Amino acid sequence: KVRGNRHRTISVMSTVGTGAGEEQKGRWAAVILAAGYGSRLQKDIEADASKQFDHLLGQPKGLLPVGGVPLLDHWLRAFRETDGEVGPVVIVTNEFFHRQFAEWAVSRGLGRNVVVNDGTTSNDTRLGACRDLQLAIEQKGDLIGDRDVLVVAGDTLFFQDFSLRSFLRSLPPHRSGVVTYEIQSDAETRKRGIVESDATGRVTRLLEKPEPTETTSRSACPAFYAYRHPCKKLIDRFMEEKAPEGLEAVDAPGRLLAWLINETEVHAVPVSGRFDIGNLTQYRDTLSFYASTLDSDLNTISGTGVFTARAHARAAIAGNPSDGFGGKTLSLLVRNFHAEVSMRPSERLVFVPHPEYDRDTEFANMGEVLLRTELNGYYGGLRLLRAATKAFAALCEAAHVPLERNFTMSYETTIPRMVGLSGSSAIITAALRALLHFYSPPSEGGPAALLAKLGLRDCDVPQLVLDVESRELGITAGLQDRVIQW
Repeated sequence: KVRGNRHRTISVMSTVGTGAGEEQKGRWAAVILAAGYGSRLQKDIEADASKQFDHLLGQPKGLLPVGGVPLLDHWLRAFRETDGEVGPVVIVTNEFFHRQFAEWAVSRGLGRNVVVNDGTTSNDTRLGACRDLQLAIEQKGDLIGDRDVLVVAGDTLFFQDFSLRSFLRSLPPHRSGVVTYEIQSDAETRKRGIVESDATGRVTRLLEKPEPTETTSRSACPAFYAYRHPCKKLIDRFMEEKAPEGLEAVDAPGRLLAWLINETEVHAVPVSGRFDIGNLTQYRDTLSFYASTLDSDLNTISGTGVFTARAHARAAIAGNPSDGFGGKTLSLLVRNFHAEVSMRPSERLVFVPHPEYDRDTEFANMGEVLLRTELNGYYGGLRLLRAATKAFAALCEAAHVPLERNFTMSYETTIPRMVGLSGSSAIITAALRALLHFYSPPSEGGPAALLAKLGLRDCDVPQLVLDVESRELGITAGLQDRVIQW
């Protein structure tokens, strides 16, 4: 259920600069780009038969409630957690949304003067993101000073393993920075800005929505940039050169990045993924994810009654199921990549769709059907959670073990898909681990005690994982993955 649009106050005000008397606080100034009109999302809300989101009509995307608070509160929290590295915050918006952002800024202790109004009143008269960035730097030069500038799209969030503090500190001296995440199929290159980088991490090229054959890179670059102080003058040069070409040349912030990488060094830092709220489906998915992972104060849900389990990727060396080694196998875990399943008590039993892998129920057109099917196949990860839960419940029923609590289960995975690293079995393995911990915490003897009640030994669980895949889901598989992952 989506909460109303009142802005809840959280404790971020004393740790993010307002500019008044703090001209030198923080090495970075943050500029939030929030001058878009969210036309596609507004149309989706108007057309939505449920009318569940009608109260959000006329609401800018940066102030949409996510996890019970406005989206931008998540960024203020991230700024706070940099331990003072981010100083003043500037928001650039339009005439239509100016009052709402000004009220939000005042309620967060930032002050009304941090909000820049670009003067436009419709999507047709917008200035473009690059011009809005330049305008913010020009009008709030007294706040920004000689700081480096962190540019954040107001409708974007990153997965919760992202640390802004770590990102800023990982940048080499004098290099600007971007983040990248790996897309999961060749076809998705046609929808993203793709960056190429060298062995040192320096970005060498940005391609806007290229064909898969145009580049071997699959590193997508969202609208999030850390520009060093000298880039301010370069932004002015870019605008002088490109503004005469019209809105298209300065509309997307990636246009500026593509130009800047030929003028200055830009460093790429990988992240696991991001949320982009462009339409109602994406907003619903983001809500579902945050509802399962954050409480109303933006704290990660943890503590008594909440269980998280992991399983890592597997690389096979010898002895695949079809090989003639008499059942012997040799494989290893890849700890760089993992699947994680979280469970917490809830009134009803809920499986939370993943915002990236389980959103294939609504499409803009046939082209998107093709793209998403190529990316995710015909199923996401929910079927794996449900199949693991069904098998677990059947075992408990046969052994007369009561399951009296309901739960909300969600998952996350960093394992690259369709490259033979056993991502599906990792999700199932993590789900079974979480179920065992949820229904038999240490105070009740732990997973070993529950396995004993079910008539199973620890070494029997890999076969159970295999049964879930082969019997429940019809996936052809062998024991190699499951033994080492368990």
